Amino acid sequence: MTAAARPLEIDIRDRRIRGGRLHLSAGTRNKRMRATYVADIRNLLDGGFLAEVERLRRGEITLADVRRAAREADPGQLKPALDGNLTLHAALGRVLKRVEAAGIEGTAKEYRVVARALEAHFGRNRDVAAITSEEALAWLQAPKETTGGPWSPGRQNVVRAIVSRVWQDEIRRDQELARKRKAAPRLTENPWRVLKLPRVRPTRFVFLDGAQWRKLVQANRGTPQLAYVALCCLAGLRQMEAAHLRMGDDLDLDGSRLRIQSREGEYPWRPKTERGERQVPIGRELHALLQEHTGAGFAGERYLIVLPGRDRPVSHATLQGWCRQAFEAAELSYGRDAAALTTHSLRHTFASWLVQRDVSPLKVAELMGDTPEMVSRIYGHLAPRDLSRAVAVIDAVAREG
Repeated sequence: MTAAARPLEIDIRDRRIRGGRLHLSAGTRNKRMRATYVADIRNLLDGGFLAEVERLRRGEITLADVRRAAREADPGQLKPALDGNLTLHAALGRVLKRVEAAGIEGTAKEYRVVARALEAHFGRNRDVAAITSEEALAWLQAPKETTGGPWSPGRQNVVRAIVSRVWQDEIRRDQELARKRKAAPRLTENPWRVLKLPRVRPTRFVFLDGAQWRKLVQANRGTPQLAYVALCCLAGLRQMEAAHLRMGDDLDLDGSRLRIQSREGEYPWRPKTERGERQVPIGRELHALLQEHTGAGFAGERYLIVLPGRDRPVSHATLQGWCRQAFEAAELSYGRDAAALTTHSLRHTFASWLVQRDVSPLKVAELMGDTPEMVSRIYGHLAPRDLSRAVAVIDAVAREG
């Protein structure tokens, strides 16, 4: 990153600040915005809010929080809420900081959307202990301005899960504080956990058979998207797991291994879950296709899957487009119709083929970076029901002895 592209720094020297100096990144290259941040911090100092400046230094509040407090002429909202009411804004802020620290931007974005919707409806200073299950259910199922109707059952369940986590975190935090004070906790009930929401339709999954896979390979030979499709179908990778594979670091063709791992640096990224950090063996079919991909010059110096001349992770939208092109080239139906294939059908194919051949859910889950419970729930009905095959294993071991 060049000096011109580096975010500007804030450096304030003042005797009232601990150590006489506050130094942090403005997170922006806009000099006017940096000047605004500096003015906001100096106003806090002039107003005697020294503890809040220290909270900014420690990362407990952000420059955006300081800017918001200045616009609303309410620096008191920067004070920790431990000794006052359990405000919705403070509770959401604590969870958001933890989610954002995990580095999974898609999840953090989802939490921010829900946080804004909650504050817009209940008010940022609403005491979370005062929100009832009746109010929670009414909000979840109320018509929304964007659609004119309520959220879908699936969306309601997702939002409920997010907000329930906020309440559970606050309950634990309040209980710990109560123990220290030797007082009764203020928050004891999670109104979101008891809600009865509409049933969510079972996950729709369609997967390829062997003939369709061979047709897909034949129709896409000589294209860069074939390696991406193969990684999802033959290694069970998620879209962005494939996009962030680096040459050498993550791809070991000699050892026939893929490594899915978090990374920092220019293009920071983390897997969807902690289980996503894993190693996946490369089978012969996938090995051959990856060798073709690298031999044809489709790989970059750093990343395995790239656009020509752009050695960086390919975007989600581009990968979706590649997948559509690959299916259409093979004359396979692509889309949301009941029998149509989607990008996620490739990952479903990986799991389905393994389960159909009696590979244990524990092994399938380890390969996919998921839980055995999830694998059993979604794919369990595909497992062979012939128990005599299982008993035959006992006979084979007994004869070997």
